[in-house]
Parts: sequence; structure tokens; C-alpha cells
Amino acid sequence: MDTVNSNPPMCRRREKSNAAATSGAAGSFDLTVTLEDVPPGENCSNAGAISEGVLTGQTTIGYANDSGSGTGCTGTAGADRFYSFVLQSGKVLTATV
Repeated sequence: MDTVNSNPPMCRRREKSNAAATSGAAGSFDLTVTLEDVPPGENCSNAGAISEGVLTGQTTIGYANDSGSGTGCTGTAGADRFYSFVLQSGKVLTATV
């Protein structure tokens, strides 16, 4: 299955292959398309809002490596998940992963 990320929706496509398609000859095939919502935190524009406390069960499975562009959104190779918060005046943020 090939996964194609587009903004805003994520599109997954699956093509049924057959001998004719593999050989380059014309033929029929089945195409199944499923459209899903972009998961919260997939990119900077839909970063998941967080507040004080422990977030359990967080994962980057199913998230893309798409932090290569955007103001203030850069990172290393691998899946990205973004969070946002408002830091009140006089407060200090400590985040542990």
C-alpha cells in the first residue's frame, strides 16, 4: 500500500496488481481509495493544544516526516508530531519525553 500525504487530507491508495499491469499491457484493475482526516499534530497548522499534565499514549505512528518547511517548524528525519501551548507570564515550561 502506498501512502500519499497531502495537506489537508491524507490519502491512502491501493492498487490491485495483475500480470497485465506488471507487463505494461493495458488492462483493467481495481482501485480502492480511502480519505482520512489529518491526525491532530500532523503539522504546525493543526498542532495539538496541550496544558499542564501528563499526556499518555502519544505516538508518531501514522504521522509523516513533513517538518521541512514552515515558520519555526524544522526538525530531523522521521515522523513529526506538533504540540502547541500558551506559556503564561512568570511561568517556566519543563517537558520530558
